[in-house]
Amino acid sequence: MVTDQAARTPLQILVIDDVRDSADTLSFLLQGRDCFTTASYSATEGFEAAVRIKPDVIVLDLCMPNSNGIETCRRIRMQPWATETIIVGITGSWIAQEAAQRTGGFDGVILKPGEVEPLRKLIVALQSRRRPTHEAAIGTVEPQAVPQSG
Repeated sequence: MVTDQAARTPLQILVIDDVRDSADTLSFLLQGRDCFTTASYSATEGFEAAVRIKPDVIVLDLCMPNSNGIETCRRIRMQPWATETIIVGITGSWIAQEAAQRTGGFDGVILKPGEVEPLRKLIVALQSRRRPTHEAAIGTVEPQAVPQSG
């Protein structure tokens, strides 16, 4: 007998950050029984990984050398498969946070360093708006917890 849990498609999360320790740690912390995570260490490598695996969620550092997260987000959003992809920006700079919120393309932007739980809640809230079957993948949260950009 197949249960709802067994029938669920695992949530694919891609973490893109040029600081390897940050990318690997965040990738590890976001893993769950219904989640697969992949870490990439540059904007170019992250874009290529996104095209290859077509993740459900991308956690994208905004301040990287060569190509920043805003440009990478723009490139990903131009892909036909990325219309339902959730992209959350992460940054240690409030200036970059404001720029990302102004330019659009991101479903949310979070300052780092920070706790992983607010990021999990944001991802779950955004995911539940698009694909409720993934709600159990990394926890539960009420959808109204999602910050409105604007």
